[in-house]
Amino acid sequence: MKTVSIIIPVYNAEKTIRKCIESIIKQSSENWEVIAIDDGSSDESYAILQEYAKSYPDKIYALTQKNAGVTKTRERGIQSAHGTYIMFVDNDDYIESNYVETFIREIESGDYDCVVGGYRRVNDEKKILFQYSPISKWMQYSIMTPWAKIFKKEILIKYDIHFLDYAIGEDLYFNMKLFYSTDKIKRIHYIGYNWYFNSNSVNNTVHKGLRKTYDTLYLLNNLDEAIEHSRDEFYQLWYVKWIVWYLCFSGREATKSDFLKEADRMFTWLDENGIKCVFPMFSKIVEGEPWKNRFIIKVFLLLNKLHLLNLFATVYCRRSDKELPV
Repeated sequence: MKTVSIIIPVYNAEKTIRKCIESIIKQSSENWEVIAIDDGSSDESYAILQEYAKSYPDKIYALTQKNAGVTKTRERGIQSAHGTYIMFVDNDDYIESNYVETFIREIESGDYDCVVGGYRRVNDEKKILFQYSPISKWMQYSIMTPWAKIFKKEILIKYDIHFLDYAIGEDLYFNMKLFYSTDKIKRIHYIGYNWYFNSNSVNNTVHKGLRKTYDTLYLLNNLDEAIEHSRDEFYQLWYVKWIVWYLCFSGREATKSDFLKEADRMFTWLDENGIKCVFPMFSKIVEGEPWKNRFIIKVFLLLNKLHLLNLFATVYCRRSDKELPV
């Protein structure tokens, strides 16, 4: 049995998948297998996967399917995994040579169900745009991706920890449910995951503009149900931070009226669920949060409190006051 199953959802990644897989082949540890699943690509992705599977039998498994989306693809990967542990890597990212070895060592150093590491954001020139390391419990909540982590497979199955089958937030749901289900989580000050900045990727385009095809309240309600409404201070602060981030990131390409409607819906949701619109800028509870982020959150909440979001949206929103395309 391979110790770690590395699951890679693959979609139209012929330009990046070789670098991704090569970074796994070069690992200092040999206790891994790759479950690479082509999700109905229209390019040569699956042919490349077959090439690697032929060269590395019993190490790299190439599967294919009709396009089903990243959620169902990752779920299939978990079901197909032979390893004791699960790791995820996206098809345009790559890992450092000691990545697998480091995570195996850390999760086996105690009775842990999950180990959370850090990541760096890199571009084509390998320039580091920014990086995060889980130096505190709060930063664990700031790395809400499935990668830069290792999981016990049995824990994912035992607590039915799965991805939300929705256009946004599938990984947020996965992590929220995990963090609620177990406290046997270790954080390490290790950065071995390289998150490639691809301006054309889904992650960098789907959230731009407040789309009519998905409802953020559906996501928030499902997140809250995943933790059975047991909101401690970390969860409450995370909700506030995420809402401000979402409005700032997606609202930039929205109309003023859509931005204000969405802001009202989301702040009303916080109020109805008893979550205060506060963010402790200088508290140790948010240790590790960049000061720039703390300042932005604080100012945004102040603008909302002073009923100045209308003025803010007039300057901030780029689209004219008409509906976005669905």
